[in-house]
Amino acid sequence: MSKQSKVYSLFQHYFIDLTLKTMLWFSSILGTLLMTVRNTLRVEGELRVNAEAGTGYCGGGSGGSILGYVNHIDGAGTIQALGGIGGLSHSGGGAGGRLAFYYITDSFIGDFMVQGASSTPPYHLVLVPVYLQDNFNLTDPIRRLLVDNNLRATKSRVTREERLSTSGQSASTYQQNLYNGIIATTNSPHYSNQYLFRYLFQKSYQYVSKSTATRITLSLPLTTYLEVMKIYPICSGVGSATSFQLSSQLGSLVTVHTDGFVSTSGCSSTYRQPKSLLTEGGRSGTVVSMIIIDLYRGSNNAGLRFIEIFVAEDPDINHQLEYSVEAESLLIGEEEKEGALFEYHEIEIRGGATLALTDNATLTTEAVKGDHTGQLDILGSQEFAILSDHTLMPFSIYARPDTTVTLPVSLDCKNVEISLYGKQKLVSFIALNFTILLH
Repeated sequence: MSKQSKVYSLFQHYFIDLTLKTMLWFSSILGTLLMTVRNTLRVEGELRVNAEAGTGYCGGGSGGSILGYVNHIDGAGTIQALGGIGGLSHSGGGAGGRLAFYYITDSFIGDFMVQGASSTPPYHLVLVPVYLQDNFNLTDPIRRLLVDNNLRATKSRVTREERLSTSGQSASTYQQNLYNGIIATTNSPHYSNQYLFRYLFQKSYQYVSKSTATRITLSLPLTTYLEVMKIYPICSGVGSATSFQLSSQLGSLVTVHTDGFVSTSGCSSTYRQPKSLLTEGGRSGTVVSMIIIDLYRGSNNAGLRFIEIFVAEDPDINHQLEYSVEAESLLIGEEEKEGALFEYHEIEIRGGATLALTDNATLTTEAVKGDHTGQLDILGSQEFAILSDHTLMPFSIYARPDTTVTLPVSLDCKNVEISLYGKQKLVSFIALNFTILLH
């Protein structure tokens, strides 16, 4: 094959012996490459099924996939299924592809790269797994799962919520289109050009309307679990002392989350309250399709300085909504099968990646690896077990209520965070050099 062969069909099957010393490139494939290698697959250069970059305002393409059945995998090169870089400003990068290799012997010392591509601004990268299975002993194959988001971090902190970006562009006097897909509207024009509606989404400015009573709506593109809304009032000058009421809508149901209108009279220029928690049924947060903020100021010119929107995963479900807090999260799941068991000999989470399960699944592993920047999420009605006597924990764990986590008898935690809200088993000695929370 030539140095830069391109394969345009969606599915190709290679039944060959390969030694790659330069580069085998399938940049336009965006499908599956099935390889059956009778003897040795040696990669000294690059084996790629990378996507192409976006052009103009288009996002990058998603990486392809490689499924390899080989007798022996060898070499020191890289095997890649990378997403394509996004185009101009606010064009998303493409997701990474998938790599899976089944082999008899392994002397490969190179690297597997499956990350999503960068975008402008730098949104989360979408990651995918690398699955490796050693079939030397067919009755007891060794299964390894690698999750790598290729991010730079010095330590792992449990992530439960995410602040949405409010960057966007003005569509009209009454509408602001945020780049994340949220459409913000107001029913009142601005008081003057110093107080445009778009300034509500820029922290150093403020929005002041011409009206006594103003309604602001934020229409979300996807049904989302809204954890917290932070409301920043105007504390002096035009628009100060504006009261607000916070509501949300899901379908035709509108829920008010404040006790009527909240007064902001007397706040200082450094005022950071009130912090409005969205509560429903005794829990923090609620599922919404629209956010509604009503403003009232008795002497006209109701205004607001800034808002912040925090979203999270719904704690009452064990699968993702359409919008996920962690776009860099990888979810293991099996279609139409409840209570699936996923057994690995080794799980490696690195590069700021997050691994999670779907539905009522169980995940077990004999060994764990990582660079102290990754995270494992155990959702409701799920189980996780490390089947060893002693482990140096290389990534953080966040287990929600109604979960079961089985840890080694001896656990050494350094530069990670363990937050367990469910049942814990077997831990008798924990060496700490960071944070552990047992609830």
